Amino acid sequence: GKIVAIGGLVGKISAAVAKGCDTIIIAKSNSADYHHTVPLSVRTKAPVIAKFFGIAPLEK
Repeated sequence: GKIVAIGGLVGKISAAVAKGCDTIIIAKSNSADYHHTVPLSVRTKAPVIAKFFGIAPLEK
């Protein structure tokens, strides 16, 4: 098999996209990291919904 190291936000999102996920939900607190570190080529493959976790109501 193939061994893939998944580290940090970029690795996790890249792995999810590679597995065919259509929508990825991230914590709102990771939103800035996502936009600054995840390559556009990965970002265009799956829409991301940023939500506040642990705070009601959930927001897009």
